[in-house]
Amino acid sequence: MFERLFGRKRKPRILAVDDDPHIAGLVKTIMEGRGCKVDIAPDGDQALKQFQSKKYDLIILDVRMPGRDGLETLEMLRLLPGGAKQNVIMLTSESIMTTFNRAFELGALDYIAKPFALKDLVTKVETYLSKKA
Repeated sequence: MFERLFGRKRKPRILAVDDDPHIAGLVKTIMEGRGCKVDIAPDGDQALKQFQSKKYDLIILDVRMPGRDGLETLEMLRLLPGGAKQNVIMLTSESIMTTFNRAFELGALDYIAKPFALKDLVTKVETYLSKKA
């Protein structure tokens, strides 16, 4: 699918940020199976470092992580060069409206609730990557 959007020589690049290696690995496996290139960061600090060294078409960012949580990471990301326009989808097991509202205030495009259906992940990622292409 992404070949017609991004061209044959370029795969869309995603950064999956989650302290749970199983969730991050699942996102990587699913989206690489759909033709994306996926990097993994285990925490917010590592995600910010990776963002500064590579360009991403989309970041999938967990909300609850030890240390810098997803909302703090998103807030810091917005201050970095290029970070204000970075596409981000939040990944969360929370159902607290203040968390969702804050994520949207910081410019998150959407959220995916954990546990997530694989189809929901693929549909949302494909929707936002299609808009970016």
